[in-house]
Amino acid sequence: PENPAWEICWQRPRKDGILQQEYEIADYQPYLEKAFESKEKPTALLCVDDWRAVGTMIALQKLGYKVPDDISIIGGYNTADPAGYLTDGKLMQFTRFDDRLEDLCIVAAKILLKKLAQEDEELGATIMLKPKLIEGETVKNII
Repeated sequence: PENPAWEICWQRPRKDGILQQEYEIADYQPYLEKAFESKEKPTALLCVDDWRAVGTMIALQKLGYKVPDDISIIGGYNTADPAGYLTDGKLMQFTRFDDRLEDLCIVAAKILLKKLAQEDEELGATIMLKPKLIEGETVKNII
């Protein structure tokens, strides 16, 4: 079950309202420490993308946790290409969600093209995407 005390949310810096490109993985340890302060600790972390999953894995290792033995990590990516993290000389493939962003962008581009051709018409779409779970090595047991 989800516990609100385990919700760890932060956003990378913006400049003039634009998210800045990340060239280095930030230190996530201060964010993660809060979730592990109570007796009841999370058993898994769901990250918005694989970049954050790598930062999470590094921070968890600093805190003395092993992935997936102590805690599972799920990343996110929008391609079928495997992503991984080199740990102990081995490339560990992330378990992750393919959020189907490419499909969403295709629909958005078609709407924009129609909007440009018919300026006076209000266009929009409700899109239901079914993310795919891609199994990797960062989750101990997938149900």
